[in-house]
Amino acid sequence: MNKIIFVANSSKRYRYYQLIAKTMKNSAQVIFPVYPTLSLIFGFFRAVPFDGDQLLAAHLRRQRINYPALAKYSWCWRLYCLIAYRTESARFFHYYHIFNKLSCEAVAIWNGQKQPYLTMVKAAEHAKKRILFFENGLLPNTTTADYNGVNAHNSLPRSPDFYLNYIPSSNDAIDSKAIDNKQKQKQSLRSQDVQLLTRDPHRKRKPTDQQLNSLNFPYIFIPFQVPADSQVVLHSPWVKSMEQLFHLVRNARNHLLQQGQTKFPYLVFKEHPSWPGNFRHLYNVDKDCLFANENNTQELIENAQAVITINSTVGLESLLLGKKVLTLGNACYNIKQLVLSASSERELLEALSSLPTWQFNEVLRQKFIHFITEVYCIPTDWQKTLANTTNHIDGELNKKEDKLHIEAITSRIFETDRLANHLG
Repeated sequence: MNKIIFVANSSKRYRYYQLIAKTMKNSAQVIFPVYPTLSLIFGFFRAVPFDGDQLLAAHLRRQRINYPALAKYSWCWRLYCLIAYRTESARFFHYYHIFNKLSCEAVAIWNGQKQPYLTMVKAAEHAKKRILFFENGLLPNTTTADYNGVNAHNSLPRSPDFYLNYIPSSNDAIDSKAIDNKQKQKQSLRSQDVQLLTRDPHRKRKPTDQQLNSLNFPYIFIPFQVPADSQVVLHSPWVKSMEQLFHLVRNARNHLLQQGQTKFPYLVFKEHPSWPGNFRHLYNVDKDCLFANENNTQELIENAQAVITINSTVGLESLLLGKKVLTLGNACYNIKQLVLSASSERELLEALSSLPTWQFNEVLRQKFIHFITEVYCIPTDWQKTLANTTNHIDGELNKKEDKLHIEAITSRIFETDRLANHLG
């Protein structure tokens, strides 16, 4: 890596990237390309040099969900699509012009899966630059930096053998012979050692009366995700909405009961706190399908027999807490022997039927968590590092954890860290 350019699209990220670039000296530069250029103006009238659907398909699906009134009238929707295409075309040529002039091997871009980030990615690819994707970390108090992408596109291997062959550097040794159902709680990474971060509710979200006073009954926990989030729009091939998720799981449960399965846990759902809307029309559909919107997510996971998710972070958090997980979409933790997965209604029925007796490989679970903790995740939340530096009088990295964070980011950029060594 000879040089990397950090593309900031907010003042907060600009200051954060400056912290990294400061330690890298001449090997890094931070740009904030909000100024207008001729390429931006002319780009509004040009066609991008690839299928425009690559830019807009996911964006338009997201906008249909966020603003359903847009699609109510066909003329209104066509006008919006035209404006959106022209806007992203202008943005593409704007960034392509910038990237093409820069003398660098790679550019760092946030997320890369939705606008304006996706357009930046396409421009960087067309300019033949490598891309380093930044995102909030997979685990609490961590940051993601990955040349492959984020979420289901990240570079975590999907082979169970990869993790089973990994030797953790932690002092907590994993003795595969000692692991059984009675001794799990004696192993490292116990559920009582894990404290999940709570998600702040959306500022427009109003509290509901959907709260369970007791969790002392058998249930499977199904957390809803933000309907327009890229995890659903991009990485959920067959479950396209939270209503569909609700009915799929409910219908599968009822089918198994009709087939003679005498006992089946209740289904407990929780709406995502970052979603301002609600699903009141589902609250009273079935007496065995309960909503727990006001309950603590960690308590809901800890008391559940299993967790069903499309590909939510809650699925990964459930693995941290030692719970069975069934995924219905693409996820970076979709690994055989670690989670069950289903890509159709038939597979969902099979997975639910086998769920009571199925058990994940405990050695694999612990080694997977050790790997993402010790190797993949960059320690410390980037916003915490930024806040610590902003609050310091001279803007220097004065805490050991912040220095380690920047060192880990730099090693990831130059591919000299343990992740690069493990991935070859």
